[in-house]
Amino acid sequence: MQRKAPGEVRQSQIVSIFGPGALIDLPKYSVIIAGLDKISVDLPIEEPRLLDKVKRTPGLEYVKKLMNPPRQVDEYGSDRSGMNSFEFPYWFTTTQISGSSDRYLVPKNKLNKHRKFEDDQGKEYSVVPSRFLRACKRGHIDDINWKSYIHHGSMECPVPFYKFTEKGNTGDASDILVSCQCGASRFLDEAKEPGPDGLGRCNGKRPWLGWGADEKDCPEMSRLVIRNASNIYFPQVLSVISIPPKENITLGDKVLTHLNLIQNLTDMNHLDAFRTIPIFREDFDGVSNKDIWDCLQHFKKTGKNPQMASLKEAEFETLFSSEDEVGKDWPEGNFYSKAIKKETWAKDKLMESFSRLVLVHRLREVRALVGFTRIDKLTLGIDGDFEENESVHRASMSVNNVDWVPAVENRGEGIFIGFDKDKIAKWAGSKEVEKRYEQLLHGMRRLFHEKEKEFKETDFPGMPYYLLHSFSHMLITAVSLECGYPASSIKERIYCSDNGYGVLLYTGSPDAEGTLGGLIEAGRNIHKYIKIALEAGELCSNDPVCSQHSPDDALDDKYLLGAACHGCLLIAETSCEMSNNYLDRSLVVSTIENLGCEFFKMS
Repeated sequence: MQRKAPGEVRQSQIVSIFGPGALIDLPKYSVIIAGLDKISVDLPIEEPRLLDKVKRTPGLEYVKKLMNPPRQVDEYGSDRSGMNSFEFPYWFTTTQISGSSDRYLVPKNKLNKHRKFEDDQGKEYSVVPSRFLRACKRGHIDDINWKSYIHHGSMECPVPFYKFTEKGNTGDASDILVSCQCGASRFLDEAKEPGPDGLGRCNGKRPWLGWGADEKDCPEMSRLVIRNASNIYFPQVLSVISIPPKENITLGDKVLTHLNLIQNLTDMNHLDAFRTIPIFREDFDGVSNKDIWDCLQHFKKTGKNPQMASLKEAEFETLFSSEDEVGKDWPEGNFYSKAIKKETWAKDKLMESFSRLVLVHRLREVRALVGFTRIDKLTLGIDGDFEENESVHRASMSVNNVDWVPAVENRGEGIFIGFDKDKIAKWAGSKEVEKRYEQLLHGMRRLFHEKEKEFKETDFPGMPYYLLHSFSHMLITAVSLECGYPASSIKERIYCSDNGYGVLLYTGSPDAEGTLGGLIEAGRNIHKYIKIALEAGELCSNDPVCSQHSPDDALDDKYLLGAACHGCLLIAETSCEMSNNYLDRSLVVSTIENLGCEFFKMS
């Protein structure tokens, strides 16, 4: 039965941890958020660059819009429009049976009208949703077939009635015995190994899409998962920083940028309504409706499609190569930045490695949810796009391929620091850096070998990325101490390509809390915070263990990390664009190991 769950979540959570297919624990029951075809929305978000990228994502070619999802998750029967959901899972465990450590394991249809289980003696037991489920790498999820599991595949038990017995105090699957009234029993840890002796082949269940939406003949084996574990839902989110068009852009380029928004207009006068949208008004300021209309009709006849740069390339070009002032400083503006003259911030030798400092007084970040995975996740590449992985499949968010994906916009501010390209090239070519490269590369090879994946040299992000990423984490920690924002609210965006190198630290929220001015003030004294960050990075509270960590150490599976731990470089994953991977402070500053591969020479 479809149910509207009581509660409210932030819109940013819907485009992350609580999107379609995610499980949420509510006071009275657990639900799974329904697919996009069960949601009514009417608030579009205009961001052509992100929409173009979404449409180029395999399997999402039909998407035409970015829509702001509702944040209300309403009670069943409410007239308000919100996020629909389905009650899930369908199996429950009771409170402990008097005088024993056993619990009844019962399906939903065995509960009475008070949502309690009543035994043969008429005693009622409160219930909670089962914490053990089955899932596969294609996103399918379902309750465990307890009858088949307990009886080792047999379905012939005439009166199945199950109990959980906890043999220890840990709550681990190895301490839980599941038994049937007929005498058959089995420890739950036997379900950990995927295969016919465990939970068997996946049945293709997709409860978030409703009845009849299951996929047949799924080739994957089911895995035992915990209902509220982190690996049960990995959202796939693409994001962009809104940037103004180049001043020399033609009217045709601007129309192509907004083509998906205005292509279905039937009257030239309807363009007036779109001028209320800040980004549309800014792009077509001083351009008449007739000129826009004539250009639109031309492109509709020729059928040309816009060709855009990658998500990060256009941002980097704007931040690194544009004029000293970009955009307009007005309340509804999406982007406004000012480059600071080098003589005002290059106050010591440490700053010689940087070539540009830009204070972004206003920025707008748009984030779109394009799908999700379970068990394993698809990681973002350094270009901001998802890397291909044949063993991980994106789960569908709708049955009928609705023409939109959920998106949110955040407003904030930021600091961009551009690095000297020649200095990074010289550093990367040194013997010490090449030696460290081999060590980090060996660690990644071991990771791929353990996951039984084919390793290609292009999978390695490169030493410049390790450097920029590690520097970014160190600077986030240093800046957060005084800027007024907690470190978990400051995000990073690393630009690392043949075009150049740079780091953008920014913060954003749906309201004014993202534009309090703390980062801008820190940017005016950036030399101070860079020095603090570099000095702090020389010594970690976990040294010498941290600095001596070997990326290919099989006893410590941190294969993508060099000298990095929670005492120095690891930060909140909401801030990091790479989930705290590809970090090594020995590439930034000298550690007690003195490897000689540091970029910044402190002495």
